[in-house]
Amino acid sequence: MKSNQRGFTLVELLAAITLASLVIILLGSVHLFAQKQYNTQTESVNHQKEVRLAMTSITQQLRTVTFSNDGENLENQEDNPVEFNDNTLTIDGDKTYHWDEQSRTITLDGAVLTKGIATFDVDLCTDKTVCTERYIILTIESEQNKQGKIAELTSTIYFRE
Repeated sequence: MKSNQRGFTLVELLAAITLASLVIILLGSVHLFAQKQYNTQTESVNHQKEVRLAMTSITQQLRTVTFSNDGENLENQEDNPVEFNDNTLTIDGDKTYHWDEQSRTITLDGAVLTKGIATFDVDLCTDKTVCTERYIILTIESEQNKQGKIAELTSTIYFRE
């Protein structure tokens, strides 16, 4: 009598299941790592985007401000068209950027412009009697991402006369 040699033995079946499980676990861990990396990078890019949006909007408005030689604004005839008080930057009396420390947002005329902003700092010198050149230094920082990194932009704008 001949014995039937077709099929798998129990040992062969267990070995195949073990190898398949190891491959599935390896692929799953690679997938989870890639997804975690994607989420971290997406968060980092969103923080950078928010900071760039705020900086772009503010600098565009600031570049429209002009002074005359005697220190007056040519458009509105104000002595100081740019003011910064209590986390509020006012440009030409009609554009108001306000940073709310609690909600960590910057609003433009009451509408939310950006969120996730940890620091909004303005160093401003528009008085010709105090400084040789009129300028404003803007610093905007985002909140930390999961890796502890902060998106920060600083811009210095000199006003022409």
